[in-house]
Amino acid sequence: MRLAVLGGAFNPPHIGHFALADAVHTELGFDRVLLVPSFFSLYKQIEGSVSAENRFEMAYAAARESGFALVSDCELKRGGVSYTVDTLHDVVNEYAGELTGKPALIIGSDWITGFYTWNKAEEIAATADIILARRPGFPLPEGLSAGSACDFLFPNMKTRVRVFCLENPEISVSSSDIRRRISGGKSWRYFVPEAVYRYILEHNLYGL
Repeated sequence: MRLAVLGGAFNPPHIGHFALADAVHTELGFDRVLLVPSFFSLYKQIEGSVSAENRFEMAYAAARESGFALVSDCELKRGGVSYTVDTLHDVVNEYAGELTGKPALIIGSDWITGFYTWNKAEEIAATADIILARRPGFPLPEGLSAGSACDFLFPNMKTRVRVFCLENPEISVSSSDIRRRISGGKSWRYFVPEAVYRYILEHNLYGL
């Protein structure tokens, strides 16, 4: 099984998350995309009147309807700060014997120059391939092009990593905007998968 990992708060999961996951599945041929809701991130506070269980269940409901996505609660079980390197080791251990090659980690093109600052970045590069997703305003560096794959050396790093450059749709939608729209009584239904829409209504989340 070729497995790609997509981490995030998923507060709530939205169509941008699943459009990205679908591009990885359809265009790069990964069998499964594993969504990993974070417990806590150094870079983004978890906001909104939802629990970790709510975020996991929303992601799980949408993943189940997708037919190709999976969800892991490994970061929620670990607690504390979510380090990608620990998550990758958990994934490798959980799916030992099922993986075809290394798992792949999905990151945005905005992290190309700062990837070396991640905790144990060299170990991440040795443990996983990288899928670079396009982000508005952050073009790929010379030598990389959308739809290609190559061995790439990130700035300020020593370990080369296999990089897949994804031609993903750039959908301008964010969880924070969805939360604001819900609490403000504005239209939001079609920014999230149907399963997430139903869950939010059933559990009266985000100030409904």
